[in-house]
Amino acid sequence: MFDPVTSELIAGAPALEGLVPSELREELTAAYVEIAAARVSLTQLDDPFSPELGQLLVRMSRLADAYEARIVLDLDGERRRSTAFVAASARQFIALAAQLRRREATTSRLDEDAVGADIASALLFLNAERSSDAFEVARNIQAAGEPNPIRRALILAIGRLARGRLDDILAMDLAAERLGGDSAFNEAADLLFREVLAGIISLAQDGLGLADGDGIAAAIARFENVRRLAIDTGAEDEPAPSGLRAISAFPGPHHLAGLLLRAAGTLRDTTLVRTPVPGGVHAERWKAWVREEAARSPFIWENHRRAISTGYLDCGQSLVMTSPTGSGKTTLAALKIASTITSGKTVLYLAPTHALVGQVERDLNERVGGLAKAESVDDSTVDDILPALPTL
Repeated sequence: MFDPVTSELIAGAPALEGLVPSELREELTAAYVEIAAARVSLTQLDDPFSPELGQLLVRMSRLADAYEARIVLDLDGERRRSTAFVAASARQFIALAAQLRRREATTSRLDEDAVGADIASALLFLNAERSSDAFEVARNIQAAGEPNPIRRALILAIGRLARGRLDDILAMDLAAERLGGDSAFNEAADLLFREVLAGIISLAQDGLGLADGDGIAAAIARFENVRRLAIDTGAEDEPAPSGLRAISAFPGPHHLAGLLLRAAGTLRDTTLVRTPVPGGVHAERWKAWVREEAARSPFIWENHRRAISTGYLDCGQSLVMTSPTGSGKTTLAALKIASTITSGKTVLYLAPTHALVGQVERDLNERVGGLAKAESVDDSTVDDILPALPTL
C-alpha cells in the first residue's frame, strides 16, 4: 500500500512500548485492507463490522493516541514528520471505521471535549508535510448539521485549510459568526474556538501572500493563547484543606489549538509563497505569479522542496526528473516555466503525442497564462521554431 518513500517515513517513527516502527507499515496496511474488505461486504451484510475489525480499531486508537500526543507535546524533533504520519494514518482508519458503522456522512465532531478523528487526521497529515493526504481526508470533513455557528464555521475552515482552499477561508466573516453557546461554559468554549478560527484566517492570509507581516507568527500566537486560556489552574484560589486545587479545562479547544500550533510551524516551510525568489528572474513578476498560483495550489511537497533546494529554478539551471504519475512533476514544470518566463526567456514545451497538445496548452494557460500565453506549434517544423529560441 505504501511506496518506498512513505515506508521509510513510517519506519522513522519513535519506538514505544508495544509499538515497533519496523512493523508499523505492515500493521497499517493490514488495517486498511480490512476496511476495504468490510466496505465490499457492506452490500451483502447488515453489519460488516467484524470482531477482527473491532480489535483493529482498538489497536489503531491506542496507536493514534500515543503518537498524536507526542505531536501536540512536540516531543520528537526530527522524527516529528514520521510520528505525525503514523498518527494521521491511524486516525484516518478510525474515521473510516466510524463511517462504516454509520453508513452515511455525519457532522464532524468538534466540541468543548474532543476533536473528531477526521479533523485530527487532516491536521496530522499537514504536520507530516503530506498535504495531498490531508486533502483526501478533508473530503469527509462535514460541517452540515452542526447547529452552533462558530463551530460550524471552524469545521468548514479546517476542511478548507486541509484542501488548500485558502481563498474560501478569507471569504469567511469572523465578525458575523455569532456565539451559539447555551450556557456560560459553552459560550466560553465558543470564544476559544473563535480565537482558533482567527488563527486559521491568519494562516490563510500568509499562505496567499496577503498577511500584514508574519501571518504564521500571528497564528501561532493565537493558538498558544487558546492553549493557555483553555486550562484554568485556579492559581488565585485557596487550595482545599486536602491540599488539592480545582482545575477547569476545555480539552477540545486545547487539543485543536495544539494540532494547529504544530501544523503552523510546518506550513512555514511548505507554502508556495515562501519559496525563495530564483536567481536571475524579475522578482516582482515572480512574486505576483506565485501569489496567483497559491490561490490554486498553495502547498508544495517534499520532493518539490528538494528540487528547488538544488537551485533548479535559477536562470540557466537544468534538471532531469523522472518519477511516477501523481508525484508532482507538473508542479515542478510549472514552477520552472514561470521562473524562465519571468527571467525574460522563451519556453518550448514538447508533448509526446498530438493527443496531449491541446491538454498541455490548456493546463499551461491555466497556470502560467498570466505571464505568457501558451500557443500550439504542432504544425510547425524545427526550422520554423529555431529562430524564436535564444542562442546557447
